[in-house]
Amino acid sequence: MVHYWSVSGTIEPAPEEAVPEPKPPIAQPDLQGFLADLRTEFVAQKGVGLAVSGPSYLRLAGRLRTAIQQGRIGTGAGLPAERELAELLALSRQTVRRAVEILSHEGLLVARQGSGTFVSGRIVEPITELASFSDDMRRRGLVPGSVWLERALGPPTPQEALSLGLSLRDPVVRASRVRTANGEPIAVEVAVVSATVLGMTAEFGDSLYEAIRRRGHAPVRALQRVRAGIADAPLARLLTIAEGAPVLEMERHSYSRDSQPLEWTRSTYRGDRYDYIAELWLAAPGQDTQPVRKKAR
Repeated sequence: MVHYWSVSGTIEPAPEEAVPEPKPPIAQPDLQGFLADLRTEFVAQKGVGLAVSGPSYLRLAGRLRTAIQQGRIGTGAGLPAERELAELLALSRQTVRRAVEILSHEGLLVARQGSGTFVSGRIVEPITELASFSDDMRRRGLVPGSVWLERALGPPTPQEALSLGLSLRDPVVRASRVRTANGEPIAVEVAVVSATVLGMTAEFGDSLYEAIRRRGHAPVRALQRVRAGIADAPLARLLTIAEGAPVLEMERHSYSRDSQPLEWTRSTYRGDRYDYIAELWLAAPGQDTQPVRKKAR
């Protein structure tokens, strides 16, 4: 649901807007279905002696990691007990334990004494994937939301004009909002696009990306910079965190298929709720590359 800030500072419902175009279905969490597929995979490999690369605990950790990041295992879902999971997958308990330890260290799983192991409430985002916040949250089984702070049509700042390749006379649409997941503030986002991309209006609906796509200007690539920061008092109030708490500051430049600047976005994420994952490739002269995963926090 989208809200607007009123002049008095209270949150009010947004005015009714046109019904957005239908979106393609997004995979819903399905822990039992995933475990059934995983059992088939591991049992088949063991039964017929299929050649596989890497230790079993790393392959198990990788499959669980992918399922969590893609939303097939939803936030808060509880994994079967170690012995039960080992029997289900025809693996040793030590293999399961080591895989769980890896994902716990990465912040994807959390062990609660006396209760079990659960998918963490932290949001882990692949740093190489260009996706909208709303689609990403739905894919993880979370309900996305926005509290609008500003949606305005006006002249760009010098930095905005430089980032978008505009003159200081070219109007832009500036959209500022608090992004939420299940009603909890996750990030404060300021997105700026050329007004011509949105038809010279700031009333583009709930999704900026969808509005850009509808006018035939879909972003296909982006340059993104992430760095650490601390929350000042105004930001802390918006994110409901303590002043001075750690945050992740992200700056993104999005481009169209013909390499024209489309969007400049600055987002600040809660450091206690968001991780970034980067996949790096290590290559040696004359050798094939192999993927290496590195966590960016």
